[in-house]
Amino acid sequence: QHIKGTVTDALTGDSLENVEVRVPEFNGNVLKPRLTDSFGRFHRLLPFGNHTLEFIAEGYQNHIINIADDEILNIELIPLEKHDVTFVIENYKNNFGTVRIKLTDPNGYMYIDSLSATPVTITLYAQEYSLLAFGESTIPYNLFKSITDSETININLDIKSPDEVNLIDANNWQ
Repeated sequence: QHIKGTVTDALTGDSLENVEVRVPEFNGNVLKPRLTDSFGRFHRLLPFGNHTLEFIAEGYQNHIINIADDEILNIELIPLEKHDVTFVIENYKNNFGTVRIKLTDPNGYMYIDSLSATPVTITLYAQEYSLLAFGESTIPYNLFKSITDSETININLDIKSPDEVNLIDANNWQ
């Protein structure tokens, strides 16, 4: 079964390069995901039968379709809205050292930046993120956040005490 087609931006009609084309039932060691070329083109050879195709690109809504036969597909991905999000460490102290922020979206795309006493503004897409703020001398700060508008996210960090460095979480003992 030969599946091919193009992927474009639903608003502009521009071809989209590096869109991941996944076949979930074969994802992993069987078939690796493929990426669209600079003209937005893709092709997949699949065993005959019904299959699901996922089209994934940073900044766009995922698109999922089911196919059964050889097909030529024209996929349009809908762009996500962008919002400016400002990150502030409310209780920043010089002895925090370098503090990093790692944001991971549902598809695994990551944004990493440094934080200090000065607020940092990052343009993010309207979707959910896992946020991790961490540093050598701070206790990691975790947050799951759905971005729906421009906003400020206030972070309060705590310094690790020497006793906390090697503590074991007794709640997870079995």
